[in-house]
Amino acid sequence: TNPTTPLVIDQGSVIANNTGREGGGVHSSGGGRRPLTIANSTIRNNTATDTGGGVFNNDTGDIADSVISGN
Repeated sequence: TNPTTPLVIDQGSVIANNTGREGGGVHSSGGGRRPLTIANSTIRNNTATDTGGGVFNNDTGDIADSVISGN
């Protein structure tokens, strides 16, 4: 994907039971070029071995009408 394209998670997405080093559920590392939007979604029960169990975001972002729990 293009590193300058916004990352959007929307419309009832469920991200669950994943594992990663940074951001077990979602990893967005745009460095100021790739904003993250999470809307109308659930991010649950994810694990990271380093940081950001549910979400790791190294950029701007918005979260609306979503559940992030148990990460």
